[in-house]
Formats: sequence, structure tokens, C-alpha cells
Amino acid sequence: MAAKPESTSGNHCPVCFETFSTHLVPKIVPCGHTFCIECLELWLLRHQGGHKLGKNPQTYRAPCPTCKRPISVPTGGPKGFTTNFALLGNSSTARTNDLCGTHPSEAKKLFCIKCQMVICQECLFGEHQGHQATTVKMFCDQFSGVMKTNEEKLNTKMAEWNGLSSTIEEVEQDLSRKVNQLTESIDARAEKLHRQIDECREECLMAVDDWRCNEQQPINDLKDNVHITLTSMRISLDFIQKTELTEAVHMNQTSAQVKEIMTGYQNETLPLPPQIGREPKFVVGKVATESIGKLFGTLHEADDTMEF
Repeated sequence: MAAKPESTSGNHCPVCFETFSTHLVPKIVPCGHTFCIECLELWLLRHQGGHKLGKNPQTYRAPCPTCKRPISVPTGGPKGFTTNFALLGNSSTARTNDLCGTHPSEAKKLFCIKCQMVICQECLFGEHQGHQATTVKMFCDQFSGVMKTNEEKLNTKMAEWNGLSSTIEEVEQDLSRKVNQLTESIDARAEKLHRQIDECREECLMAVDDWRCNEQQPINDLKDNVHITLTSMRISLDFIQKTELTEAVHMNQTSAQVKEIMTGYQNETLPLPPQIGREPKFVVGKVATESIGKLFGTLHEADDTMEF
């Protein structure tokens, strides 16, 4: 095997790295990769379970040595694959005066169309007798013309598919734009309903606060009355606790003051504790689920309109 070149593309077999020639004929497998015929023979032999290829091996599939894509092996083995004459013609070793392996004194100047291989003049009267043949140069020229035509056809098809790709991208962008528009409309509707719900909430809370203020006022008045009364009682209690009786006259005077204080408290009626008046109730609005959907809006076909 030759040393691996800087690039395995071009005129070299990607398996053995040898340069393609009339001996190492380049063959194109269905996935588009090209290998020399000897490497394909070894490759097919390995994927046939080690049995040597016959002239009419059973049809089977094997993975491409490069991309591993399953490919169908033609009847007749690697010779049945199409010859890559473009690489054969560009190869520096593809000379019409290469000597034939079967007839060493004869140069291989002919190409057997049936067997898809380069042969010599003597081969036409032996193994390839009765096969249609032409010169290598003529066949390479013909093959180049076919490749040129195929290239033009493929470029035309690629232009059509590129146009389709551009159209798909435009449709996808249009779809994205319409989705964004619908999303914005739906979000705007939801935001508007949220604002309306918030306004209803504020109105209800303001009503609750008004009711609270009305109920709180008598509570505050009673709290003030209780606070004043307790303060007065503490002062009176302090007076009673600190009074010292040193003289009879003081005793009478003090007794009269205490009696007056106690009479005032005893005659004062204890207020009733506060009570909350009639309590309002929050009545939840009865709206069916389907009614909410109609209120919010629904998505219709293009012929209809979206009601908000």
C-alpha cells in the first residue's frame, strides 16, 4: 500500500491511497464515492463471509467503505459498478500504452463496454470475444460529454430546489410573523381584561374600606371613653392609697372626697361592648366557563373574524 498522500481526494483511492490507473480502475458506488476495483473486490469478499466472488454472485447489500451507507452490489461483483472515467482520464498513470496483464506484449488501448474495463487488442479474441469495445480515448471523451450534460441537468435541478428552499424560508418567516401577530392580539386582550378585573377589584375593596370606617367610628369613640375612665380611676386609686389621716378635720374632709369619688363611679353605667353592624357579603359573579371563553375571544379560520 502506498503512503497516505496529503489529500485522499482527486485521483487517489481513499482505501489504499494508490493512484487510479487502467489497472486500478476507479469505480463509483451508488452513494457517489469512488474506489479502485481491487479494494472493492477485497471489500466485497469480506462482506460475503470470506467466500470468493463468482461471476454471478448472489445479490446482497454491503456498507460503503467511506460513509457506511448500505449499497446494493451488482451482479458480477465490482466490475458491475460504473467506471469513473473522469478520474481515469485525469490520472497521470492512465496511459493507453499500459501493457496488458494477460498479454504482456500488447498495450491496453481498448475499453470493453460490457465488462467496463480496459483491455488490449488480443483480449477481443479471447476472454472478451464478441464484446462491444471502443478506444479508451473515445470512451473517455464520450463519458466526459455525458458528465457535462449531467452536470448541466443537475445544476438546473439544483436551481429549482434552491428556489423551493427560498420559498420554504419565506413561508416559514410569514408563518412566524402571523403567529407573532396572533400572540400579540391575544396578549393585548388578556391585558385589557386583567385591567378591567383589577378595576372591579379596586371598587369592591373601596366599598369594604367604607364599611370598615363606618363600623370603626363607634369602636373608636368607646375606646376613648374607656381610656378616659380608666385614667380617672387610676388617679382616684392613687389618691386613696396615698392619703394619711393625721387630724380629725382631715379625716372628715378626706372621707367626704372618697365618698364623692366612689359615688360617681358606682352610679356610672358600664357601656355595652361594641358590636359589628350588618355585615356585607361578597357575592361571586356566576359566569359559565364557556361564557368566559366568548368574553375573552376565540381563534377562527381565516374567513372569519376574531371578536374581542
